[in-house]
Amino acid sequence: MMDSLSRIESDIPGAGIILAGDWNRANVSPVIKQFRLTQVVHFPTRGDRTLDKVLTNLTEHYEKPSPFPPFGLSDHCTVGLFPKIRSKANIPANRTVTTRAVNAESKQAFGRYMTGSTGH
Repeated sequence: MMDSLSRIESDIPGAGIILAGDWNRANVSPVIKQFRLTQVVHFPTRGDRTLDKVLTNLTEHYEKPSPFPPFGLSDHCTVGLFPKIRSKANIPANRTVTTRAVNAESKQAFGRYMTGSTGH
């Protein structure tokens, strides 16, 4: 896993990472430290233990995880992780969109400009 995450980090700097699963007794501390991840599940997922974890560097984009009943024959509760709703207050009311004329006359004028030709 460390090699895969290192490769992702080098190939796609700033990539969002979400690792989820049943970690049982796995020590996730090295992964959390090396890749600056946060463990976001803070409730028991099986009995009184938190075995199912979600490690991510995208905590600001998701609501706090919620516990749901076990799915199918599992004896682990289901972890729900939902994106935060963007407020319309964060979206600019006015924005400027710049476009270019792409008709034949404009293309010819641009071509003349680029070649230094005056068209005479």
